[in-house]
Amino acid sequence: MGTVQPVSPSLLPGGSNSSRSSYSLLDAVWCDTSQSFYILDLICYRGHPVDDSEAEFRFYWGATKFTEDLPEISSEHRKNKYPMIWLHSTNCDEGSLVKLMGQKQDFEVDGLLFYHKMGHYAAGTTPLVGWLKPEMLNESLGIKLGSSSYRMDLEN
Repeated sequence: MGTVQPVSPSLLPGGSNSSRSSYSLLDAVWCDTSQSFYILDLICYRGHPVDDSEAEFRFYWGATKFTEDLPEISSEHRKNKYPMIWLHSTNCDEGSLVKLMGQKQDFEVDGLLFYHKMGHYAAGTTPLVGWLKPEMLNESLGIKLGSSSYRMDLEN
């Protein structure tokens, strides 16, 4: 289980004094280096719980809400001190994973989470979510990546 990280106003529903009538709950990773939150999962949005929904729906709905309702949330400004970046999901097949790992990221990929697409949200350890380091993809799944295809582009 994680810990509560920096508390500050955000553009999330319920994330500031002007929107206290609602609330949102996310599963996220804090990156001290970039002073950003990376969103893994959506648990509740505008007071509407989605933790009993399938992962595939939560990821689609969360990505849609962040793109359409909250386009400025991925950047820093006075109403959103820490950027919140929705992490993309993809299908778990060789082509999709090789494509994903070949894309340039603004961060170094430490590992990949594998969710059962029909799994409901569960805090803590669950057999419906697995994690692999990129270099483990070949041994575990038979997927070969170039040695630097999953490292961040330090030149940009």
